[in-house]
Amino acid sequence: MNRICDICRAIDDQPRHITYHPAGAIPVDQEAVKAVLAAQGLSDDERATILTDVFDTADERHHFQCGASKGCADCVASTTTQEG
Repeated sequence: MNRICDICRAIDDQPRHITYHPAGAIPVDQEAVKAVLAAQGLSDDERATILTDVFDTADERHHFQCGASKGCADCVASTTTQEG
């Protein structure tokens, strides 16, 4: 299933690290909304599903390598394990 990365805003089906936040703790990312609206090749159902994820700010979903680049300890450990 295609999803958006909350860090790089790429839309793909690669694995994600998910972290949870208190409801309302993070504002809706307007740049993520723009990325979803501009994405090519998505069906209306896929676009709606991804936008639902963007508007649900109780969690953050990002590629493991994107999280590692931002210092996420879980993502650093995961990418290190995957590399060897």
